[in-house]
Amino acid sequence: MPVILSTAVYNINQILDLTIFNHIMDAQGFVEQEYMALQGIYTAKYDTLINVPMAIPYALSASIVPSLTAVVTNGTRKQVHSKINQTLRITMVVAIPSCIGYFVLASPIMVLLYNDRSTTPAHLLMMGAIVVVLYGLSSVTNSILHGLNYMTSPAKNAGVALVIHLAAFVLMMTVFKMNVYALVGGNIVFALAMSILNLIKIRKVSGFRMDLLSTFGKPFTAAAIMGVITYGVFRLFDLLVGGRVLPVLVSLIVAVLVYAVVLLKIGTLSEDDILDLPMGGKILRAAKKFHLMPS
Repeated sequence: MPVILSTAVYNINQILDLTIFNHIMDAQGFVEQEYMALQGIYTAKYDTLINVPMAIPYALSASIVPSLTAVVTNGTRKQVHSKINQTLRITMVVAIPSCIGYFVLASPIMVLLYNDRSTTPAHLLMMGAIVVVLYGLSSVTNSILHGLNYMTSPAKNAGVALVIHLAAFVLMMTVFKMNVYALVGGNIVFALAMSILNLIKIRKVSGFRMDLLSTFGKPFTAAAIMGVITYGVFRLFDLLVGGRVLPVLVSLIVAVLVYAVVLLKIGTLSEDDILDLPMGGKILRAAKKFHLMPS
């Protein structure tokens, strides 16, 4: 029931946002056709794309509960901390490059998928790219608390985050008049509040201290290098070849290769981390064959 309740808050959050958005936009003098069009951009384009890279953190969240529970039951405090650290690190290894990729290629992706060259969808994706990181972090920290046998904590934190989020969302709509961008801003506030509350609780009950360098610093470094090179490759192919498809696809392929090489070279993932991944043995052998693991 606590798991279902904490998940329900996420869904209620979206329903409340859209309801409040419609009422405030109407009160501000917008006609229904205008704000429903903006809502359509948010739900059909932005929200759909944001949820794509979230599949891996969600899957990781489902798998962490039994494995962490086993470590809590049979392992030492150090092993519990190691498992939590590994889970957070792998989540960020996926979420951070997705965030940078969306930020760098927001407009080309919108053109590729929806043939939409307008600025609003691209700006929404650029602004909301950080949501991938924050929702990934909040989702996996929920599961860490469940694995630590604090089942009701995520639901309580979700309730507090929802109140904070609603206050911030109404403020963004009425005072700052952020229009459809307030929906994205609300997502950021909710996920950030949820992540902070969960991390505070995890530290309180387990003594875990996050390694900021390995969890955020190294993945961000690799993703930043990837972002610069990816944007350069896109601009080059867009200038030389043009079109909707080829520049974006080539850029994405280059992004994956560059990120993987830099990520391994700077030692973000240990051999144990790689072996815990799907097809980890093959990945590790390939990494050693091409001398991608740090000495």
